Amino acid sequence: MDHQVISVRLEAIVATYQAKMAAASRATREFGRDALDVAARNEQSFNRLGMAGVAAGGAILAGFGGAAAAAIGWESAFAGVRKTVEGTPAELQAINDGLRRMSKELPTSRTELAGIAEAAGQLGIETPNVLGFTRVMADLGETTNLSAEQAATSLARLANITGMPQTEFERLGSTVVAL
Repeated sequence: MDHQVISVRLEAIVATYQAKMAAASRATREFGRDALDVAARNEQSFNRLGMAGVAAGGAILAGFGGAAAAAIGWESAFAGVRKTVEGTPAELQAINDGLRRMSKELPTSRTELAGIAEAAGQLGIETPNVLGFTRVMADLGETTNLSAEQAATSLARLANITGMPQTEFERLGSTVVAL
């Protein structure tokens, strides 16, 4: 008798399986028809627009691609900052926001600024001083024949050797420029 109960249960499971597979098959066919309809409408639109529309569409797609690449590049660059600068999530977000603002004020890209901030972490610059240090080094890179990274390495070493407070990098940078 147990055999008959199992047989009935298997038939119920098979019947449910078959019904769900049939529903999935119908949904797949409907999706395929919808996709073909969309493709046909897009083709008609591109034909009406002609080459100018295709060029405009390509330009829009290229813009999206460029924006995506910039976002990925920034995330990659800022990952280096996260690795070297010790801070809370709020402090790291403040550095992220500060670097973005700084890139709008200075002729230095966000990626370059992130590289300077990463170097700051490697050189032992304390988290609250990373943005100020980054700004001074970027300014030195623009106003002297030193690169920002050379300035960062040299001045951080000098500060460590002399015991200079890390809040004084702006004064040190001004002194270097004046010399």
